[in-house]
Amino acid sequence: CISLRGYGWIDSFLDRQIMPVVRADGQHVIDVWNKTNFALDTVRQSGRPAFLVVDNLKRRFGHAGTDRQFAYLTETEIQENASANPIVELCEELVKLGHFSWTDLEKKWHALAEIAKEAFNEASLEPKIESREQALANLQSPL
Repeated sequence: CISLRGYGWIDSFLDRQIMPVVRADGQHVIDVWNKTNFALDTVRQSGRPAFLVVDNLKRRFGHAGTDRQFAYLTETEIQENASANPIVELCEELVKLGHFSWTDLEKKWHALAEIAKEAFNEASLEPKIESREQALANLQSPL
């Protein structure tokens, strides 16, 4: 928890829970996938809730446009976060396991980029929300 770093807040909170806690490493996509499925199986089998905690998530570009990371991260931490890329590690793992070649992944990457570009272009043509009433009309729950 970046905002409460060094306080051990999350661990202290989770230690007081009676439900299962499943932790995954956010820099390893396969670990997140496996631990998520384990947590889901646990919940489905027990009919009771569980916590899924994804640790080690890197903020590559800050929290928001107004975020001033240098107020709570060192320059080294900011650079390390910016260079962290779990997708590259996932691709390396998939190639190593023989599921894909680098050429396959590059083709998939370009196909996905095209889907995203088409979705963006389509969304940009949608009518814009121009009033508070229009914004509120799009909410799922009343304010």
